[in-house]
Parts: sequence; C-alpha cells; structure tokens
Amino acid sequence: MKKYIWLIVFVVVFASITVTMALLNRKCTLGDGRVCYNEEVGRYEIEDNAKLSVMVSQQSVADWLTTYFQEDITSGKLTLDFVVQQEVTAWDAVNQSVADVILIQQDQAAMIFDRFLPVDNQLIIKYLIDDIPQFHSLINEETPLWIPQTIDGLLFIYNKTMLDELGINTEQRNEFNLPEQLASWEAISELNQSILEEDILFKSKRIQSAFPLTFQEKWQFYPFLTASGWQMLESNKSSDPGFDSIELFSSLNYLMWMEKMFGSASWQYEKVISEFISPFGVASPWMFVTEIEAMYEVDFVYAAYPSYQGNVMTPLARVAGYAVMDNAYPSASMAVLDALLSDEAVKLLLENKDTSIVISPQRRSFFDLTDNQKDQMTAYDFSVSEPLVALEKNPSVRAWEFYMEGHVTEIIQLMIQGNISVEEAQIQLIKKYEEWVNE
Repeated sequence: MKKYIWLIVFVVVFASITVTMALLNRKCTLGDGRVCYNEEVGRYEIEDNAKLSVMVSQQSVADWLTTYFQEDITSGKLTLDFVVQQEVTAWDAVNQSVADVILIQQDQAAMIFDRFLPVDNQLIIKYLIDDIPQFHSLINEETPLWIPQTIDGLLFIYNKTMLDELGINTEQRNEFNLPEQLASWEAISELNQSILEEDILFKSKRIQSAFPLTFQEKWQFYPFLTASGWQMLESNKSSDPGFDSIELFSSLNYLMWMEKMFGSASWQYEKVISEFISPFGVASPWMFVTEIEAMYEVDFVYAAYPSYQGNVMTPLARVAGYAVMDNAYPSASMAVLDALLSDEAVKLLLENKDTSIVISPQRRSFFDLTDNQKDQMTAYDFSVSEPLVALEKNPSVRAWEFYMEGHVTEIIQLMIQGNISVEEAQIQLIKKYEEWVNE
C-alpha cells in the first residue's frame, strides 16, 4: 500500500514541477526588444523608466492617456510627452524625431516603413483591423506596421428631403445606403431627364439636374473610371498600370454615356449642398453639410456611389494612422497604442463631428454615432486608398503620380470633347504612361 502512496506522491510532485516549469517558460521577460502582454490583467507590460513621445490629434486624448497611465506615471515607471498634431510627414518623422508614436498618412508611412516597430498581432485581433483590409493591406502585407485611424475623402451624397418631394421612396434603401429606386446611374439618368423637361423648384430654387457631372478635378473624378471594375495599378506592378484592359475600355465608354446623359460643367458640388441645384452630388464634412442641414431643415445622406451595369464605383480616400518609430521601449509602445485604439479614446475623437474615424463594422455598435457619422462610415467602406506602387527604375516615385499629374484626365477631356475616339484615348493612355515611366 505504501508503495502505491509513494508512487502517487511522486506523480503529483512531478506534475507540479512540470506545470511550474511550463509557466516559467511561458512568462515573458521584458528587455531585448520583447513585447509582453499580461493576459491576466489584459495589458501590456511597461519597461522600467520608459520614456515615450506620443502624437495625438486632440488635446482631450492626451489628457485621457495621462489619466489612463496615471499609476505608471506617478511611480516613475513611464514618462509620456505629447505632440498635438493631426499628422506628420515621412521626412519630419525621420529627421525631426517628432514623436515615437506618430500619426501619418499611409502613402507617407510607406516611404519609411523600415523605421517602424512591428505592431503586436494582439492589437490586430483585438480591434478587428483585418476586417477593413482595403485601408491597410498594402503597407501591412508582410508585417503589421501601421494602423488606420482617420479617413478623409469626397463621398457621394443625396438630398433626401428633395427626393421625398420628388416622390421618391427614400426609406427603402439598399446595402449601399441608396434609395432602391435610384441605386444605379441608369435610374438616375431617367430622373435627370425628367428634371430637365420640367421646371421643378426646391426651397424656391430651380433644380438644374440630377447630378452636376464634372471631369475637371482628378481626385474626385477617379471613381467614374472604376465604373466597369477597373482599378489603376491593381496588379501592384508599376509595369502594369492596367491601361490596356477591357475594363478600362468599358469605363471610357461609360464616361461617354455619362456625358451624353448628364452633360458636364465646372465644379459645382458645393452648390448641391448650399443652393440645392441637384438631388445628388459629392461632398465632405468640411463643406458644412451639418450646418446647412440645420439652417434649411434638409436631410443629406451619405452613401456609396451608384452602380453602373451592376458594378459599384470606388472613390478614393486618404487614410492616416498610427505607427511606432523604432525605440527602446517596444512593450510600452504597444501599451500606448492599445490605449489609443481603445473604445474610450475613439469616443473622444468622435466628438469632433468633422472627423471620420476608421472603425471596423463590427465595433460600430459600441459607439453613439450620429446618423451622418454612420452614413459616412458606410460610404467609406466602399472607398480605396491610393496605390502605393513605386516605379521599378525610380523607387522614390510612386506610379500613382502619373494620374495625379493630370495625364489621365487630360486625355479623357480630349475624348469627351470629341477630339479623339475611345479607342484612341486608350492607346494614348498606354503610350503616355510608357513615356512617363521612361523619362
């Protein structure tokens, strides 16, 4: 009997030692660039005497972070300095040492990604970053380095009050937040014809068209090129911008159709908001949409762009986000980044109604969003970031610069004016890009 008792004791002791050793082996020790996440308390460990400079877009966030880390700051374990700034350029981030944790546009971040600390995967999972790949997948293709935070762009918008008066059912909307009756450009073109044939007033002002089309502003114009599913540099190769594709050919034909249906003029999108010249337009919060809604008792709704032949157009958006410059306190850096991405910090940012925050769709229900904020987020879900592909012969230049220099819109203007055919326009785009790359 004693033999069995001693055997049991031996097994228990051996098991205890094994478990203890396993726990010791799993314990994360700070130092040598390690990032340690304490699962018991749900926080990252902070290195002793850690000192970090943190960039925030609002003073309220800096104040909240100070309170959040008060115990660590009071004990001398952590020192935080703050830079209140919307974002930083790549040059300043490297040469001016502005901050350790920075806010930076994605295209700028791509220039100095080798200067960043990797973002701990725990944060990617916790904040559902992978649910919004269109805003970060290119820069984070191999290693998570940059977390999107704010987004800005021109969104499609419609005057719900005006459409209601025109007899359109605006309560029945599709997944893109558009009235089901007018969810396509084909349907909107029919409304445009009715508006042109009749003298219709709204707020004592004549409605001029369904949509004030313009081909003059290249950044706003880009979504119309995507009407047939085309995206510039979709291959992620500067040698293949996509100008020879059938999708672009179809989009060029679509532009000719749009010109025929709507005509084109100078930029008038502000007048959609302030003078009610059309029920549909393009807008951004900085156009005082909220203020005009209150002043004139109208309701504007942000939405994705209407479809054409079943294809949903994709506008451009500029996204700024957090990155951590290489420093001696990686675990403390992740602790700060964790706090900056938290619900509490995001709520502070959302108090600024003119700032659009990038939030995973699954997280949005946790926030008290205004109708405009909800609609903007839905609309931005269908946006894309500018391509980050660099020229093979000149890596300091992005292939996207060809578009931003106006070469594409210049050729399309010739096509719209009838000076060249659709086929000739596509050929000129191919040749012009080849010449530009080899300059």
